[in-house]
Amino acid sequence: MPLTVFGFVGLYFSGIYMAFTRHPVWGLLPYCLALYLSPAHNWFGSYLPDLRWSLLASICAVLSIFFNGSKLPAKTHWLKTGPARIILCYSLWMWIQYPWALSKDMHIEGTVLITKYLLLYYIIYKVLNTDADFFKFFLFNIFGSYYVSTRVLAYSLSGRVEGVGGPGMSDSNTLGMHMSLILIFAAMMLLKKNTIFANRLYWRMCQFAIFVSAVYIANAVVQTISRSAVLGLVAGGMLLIVIKHRTVKKKFYLYLVFAFAGLIYFTPYTFWERLNTITEAVQGEEVEASAYSRLVIASAQWKMFKENIFGNGHRGTQVLSPYYLGDEYLATLYTGGRGRSSHCTFLTSLVEQGVPGALLYLMMVFWGIKTIFSYRKKDPVMYLYFMGVSASLAAIFVSGIFVDYLKSEVQIYCFAMLASLKEFQMRQQYQESLSQNPTAPS
Repeated sequence: MPLTVFGFVGLYFSGIYMAFTRHPVWGLLPYCLALYLSPAHNWFGSYLPDLRWSLLASICAVLSIFFNGSKLPAKTHWLKTGPARIILCYSLWMWIQYPWALSKDMHIEGTVLITKYLLLYYIIYKVLNTDADFFKFFLFNIFGSYYVSTRVLAYSLSGRVEGVGGPGMSDSNTLGMHMSLILIFAAMMLLKKNTIFANRLYWRMCQFAIFVSAVYIANAVVQTISRSAVLGLVAGGMLLIVIKHRTVKKKFYLYLVFAFAGLIYFTPYTFWERLNTITEAVQGEEVEASAYSRLVIASAQWKMFKENIFGNGHRGTQVLSPYYLGDEYLATLYTGGRGRSSHCTFLTSLVEQGVPGALLYLMMVFWGIKTIFSYRKKDPVMYLYFMGVSASLAAIFVSGIFVDYLKSEVQIYCFAMLASLKEFQMRQQYQESLSQNPTAPS
């Protein structure tokens, strides 16, 4: 049996063991392994039993939270946070939609997934509370993405990458977006000072591993040749320029220069050729076929929405597309037949979940904007995580204008982390008020 199998199983069950014996944050390690090294999406999966690896990891993580609740700080109930309420309402509305959903099978699949995301939000919100917790979770995602990036590198030396990645991110656009968000995580960890290891050598080794991973992840973003991912990454970078902390200002700009230099030098011609279509469209030149099809699909989706303002159910765009689009805009579906999916996250909510879904989507966006621009820059250690999460949300929002990322898992990570960081700041403010007024009731 290959060593990779032993490595996966060993790390997976070690994470579960440490979640119960040390801290629940370790329960996120097997979950990340099930995402990035999914046996169902990797060659070594044939040597392993057909288990629900991510579900098993989630159940164990929840149980570890109950068994180790005393190790977690008291905080606002998770269902009282903005994102949790919005996800809950969205999933409830999807359950209500079931009787009139156009495709019952696809709708129930999407509904169950969104409901599962509520559990994922709960786990991340509960276990991420300190510098060490966030650092571990960032590393789990960075090193997991490194593994995916090595597969991308071996996939092809030309053309777009398809079919590489874990569950829900095997297409080039979603993979590119996901990798761009983790690249932002890695960049923030390279800006970070050592507040984790007592031994400085361990910190240097960790930073070197993060740097190498970032190089591979950056290559994965480029190799997907996803214009939406690049636009999202640019949007995230622009937000970082606005919200950066003064303590990392010099290092931030230095790394930014090196990143641009590396991008220009190492990026292949096929990437710039595809990206150039964005400039041509802005300048009023002939729009490339892929970009033009998005405009046609958006127009058709508006018509679909007007026919049913309460939504057509999950994947309703795909079901209705043959009736609203010419055959030249349709694609052959893996289920057979012809159809076309949505290419805009907001329009997905509008067409498939109707007015309620669109309103809930906008509420989530406004909650994110309000939280980002009301966050204080007082704690430079935790603020780095805030910078990474905020830039990632900006990236996925901009990318989502051109691609449907409604079911993207990484955005649940970001919303849960942002809510937890907001809660951390509230606890910090409360402690400050107690120190200034010791006689105040606790």
